[in-house]
Amino acid sequence: MKKLLLVLRSELLRRVAMAILILSIAPFCSAPEPDWTISHNTLLDEITVSVIDPLEQDIYLALAVDSNGILGSFAKGINAPSDSSFYDTLKNDGWGQLGQGEIWVMADASKPYTYDDGQWLTADFDFATGKTSAVISLYRMNPPGPGGSAVLLDSLVIPEPATISLLVFGGLLICRRR
Repeated sequence: MKKLLLVLRSELLRRVAMAILILSIAPFCSAPEPDWTISHNTLLDEITVSVIDPLEQDIYLALAVDSNGILGSFAKGINAPSDSSFYDTLKNDGWGQLGQGEIWVMADASKPYTYDDGQWLTADFDFATGKTSAVISLYRMNPPGPGGSAVLLDSLVIPEPATISLLVFGGLLICRRR
């Protein structure tokens, strides 16, 4: 009986030690995900997708807007991988529930691969008729098309320009009173 308890105890200690080792190594084994952001230039009504620490592989990105806005004139950003291009519209590829927008494949076939931080995708933005705010979302498609998944990377709420102007004006008044 004592021998059985010693065997069970040593087996338990071995498993605990293995679990501690796995948990301590795990954070170093997984590659960090890139930092994706979307921004709105109110003067140009332009949406920009930027990335910090991109992955060195083909990435399918979808930029979508809800029914309150319109995205158009999509273009590859200045820091996008060299072979990046339009893939399909969200509606045509079966992702119309995400909103109106496009899917782009961000790729580089050259060696060594050059995936730089910075601006990867741009699009023009406008409000739909009678609307004053819209939500723009950035998704990573894995893979695009039926059976794939869409992972939300970032979203941005855009108020009407008059609201932004009132907020800036109010901030200036507060600063002036001080």
